Order: sequence, then structure tokens, then C-alpha cells
Amino acid sequence: MTFASQFTLPEILSLMGVVQSVYVLVYMLFRSGSVSNAIVPSLYFTFMSAAFFLDAAAAKIAPGFENYEEWRWFFWFSGVPIGTILIFQVATVGARLEPRYFALLLLIPIALLPAYALAEPSLMYVSGLIIGALSLLAIWLRRDVLDGLHGSSKFGEERFWLIMALILLNVAFLGSTLAYVSDGLTLPEWVLVRTFLGIAFVYIAATSLFRIYPQAVRLDRRGPGEQSPKSEDQMLLDRLNALFEQDKIYQDAAYGRAELARELKIGEANLSRLVNIYFGKTIPQILNELRVRDAQRLLKETDASIQNIFEESGFSSITTFNRVFKELTGETPKEYRSRFRI
Repeated sequence: MTFASQFTLPEILSLMGVVQSVYVLVYMLFRSGSVSNAIVPSLYFTFMSAAFFLDAAAAKIAPGFENYEEWRWFFWFSGVPIGTILIFQVATVGARLEPRYFALLLLIPIALLPAYALAEPSLMYVSGLIIGALSLLAIWLRRDVLDGLHGSSKFGEERFWLIMALILLNVAFLGSTLAYVSDGLTLPEWVLVRTFLGIAFVYIAATSLFRIYPQAVRLDRRGPGEQSPKSEDQMLLDRLNALFEQDKIYQDAAYGRAELARELKIGEANLSRLVNIYFGKTIPQILNELRVRDAQRLLKETDASIQNIFEESGFSSITTFNRVFKELTGETPKEYRSRFRI
């Protein structure tokens, strides 16, 4: 018996969704930089994995599993409020997520009450539409958190379009649910549509979230013998780290010492003094190290072209990229990538 004959097309697509979701989940757990960064995306992709799995296994497990459809509903529709919290975190990545956003999770059990109170399971889908609409309303009410992302740095622009993609996919999911509730789609058709939408978002996440939640890059201090920063210097160092780790200003090839000093509202000489004292490096050295670290990750984990990688990393030309990369790693980008290819 062949593999294709054992699984239907919707089941195969759902299994693909499981694999992709688990892949993103594992990445987020180990590469998000901090526990607080990992909680929301990990919760989201855990639920996505479970939703895809229950769709894939429905024909085999559902007949002997009580309340199977309720569990499928729970994982699919929980994705909308959790996805809304994820939107807020992506918009403010690096900052502490406001606890009030987690109140959206209360919508999930509340949505189940009418169906159980009236013993009418079909009401779950109407309730799902309502909590989806309320979640999108929460985004509209807090649209101010998106201000400044569009048209800002490349990192801000990327976050903006990821948020737009997540909103549009949630709207499409709710639209397909409405079509199912109003008999515009049959159950198998709706399952297929939501599977495609789920896979689409996981794919987008695999290419965008990995850059938004990179492994934390900390600037190396000189060593145990260094002097402790003064309070004013410590504030500047914290802001400097935030510009590198959260705003990723180094991805802009035009960004240099003058732009960094202007961002910190200090003189260029003072900035050079600060960096030299506490890191023993120059601004160009630090920017190039961060760019090369980004390039190493992309070379190792993606199939992006060298052209795209040097642009994504913040280098102004392929010549500069090749030269700096070899200076810092001892090998060319192609040689580095070849070590991770079978």
C-alpha cells in the first residue's frame, strides 16, 4: 500500500502543517533570546500543531474520541485571540508585553458556554466568529502600537507586514467560518480552506519570525578586569544594546557612527569613547560583527541567495560582504554554507 493511498489530500496537508508548526515551535523555544519572548509564539504554534494534528487524525481517532469536534474547535479558534496577543508582541518586540492583553484568553472558555448551556454544539462556530471579531476589535482599538512601524527601519517594516499578514489570514479564517456556518461551504471544504490558511501563516512565520526573534546577540565586554559602567554610561549601553538587538539598526547599510550617535543624542567622540572603554572595539567593528552573525545564520538555515543575504544583513555591496565575512570567519560565504550542506 502506498503512502498516498493511506492518506487523503487534506490529511497530507494537515500533516505538513504539523511538521512546519513543530519546526517553528522548536526554533522559537531555543532561539527567541529570552523566556518572555518565547511564551506567546510558542503557545501559538503549540495550538497550531494540535489543530493540524486533530484534522489529520480525524478519520482514525474521532469515532472513538468523545468531544473530538469540540477539541478541534478549541485549538483552531484559540488561534485568533492568541494570534492577536502575538501581534501585540511583534509590534512591541523587546518591550514587556502588557498583562491586560492576556485577558483575550478569557474569550475562549466564554465562547464555549452557550453551546454547553443550550446543548447545541453548532453554536460553537457562531461563538468562534464572535471571539474572532472581538479579537480583531482589540487590534483596532490598540492600533496605536503599530504607529511608526510602516516606513521606518527595515526591521520595523518587516514587523508591520508580518502583522498585516496575520490580520488578513485571521480575517480569511473567520470569513471561511462564516461561509461554513451559512452553508456556503461544506465541512470538508471548510477544513481544506482553513488548512491552507494555517499553512500559509506558518510559512510566513518561518521566513519572518526567525528574523524578528533571532538568537539574542550580546556585545562582548572586555573581560573580568573591566571597570563597572557609571550610571549614565549604563543607560547609554542599555539603549545601545536595544538598538542592536531590537531595532537591528545594523541591517541598514547606511547606518554608521554618526547615525548611531544622533539616535543616542550624544556626540560621536563620546560614543566612540564609550564603546572603546567597555567593548574594546570600534563602531564599524561592532556593526560588521552583527552583520556577519546575521549572514551566518541565513547561510546556515536558509537557501536564500548570497545577493539577498548580504542585503538582508546590512552590507552595502557583495565585495564588502565577501571581504568582511572572510576577515571575521576565515572563510568565504560559499565555503561557510557548504559546511552545512550534505
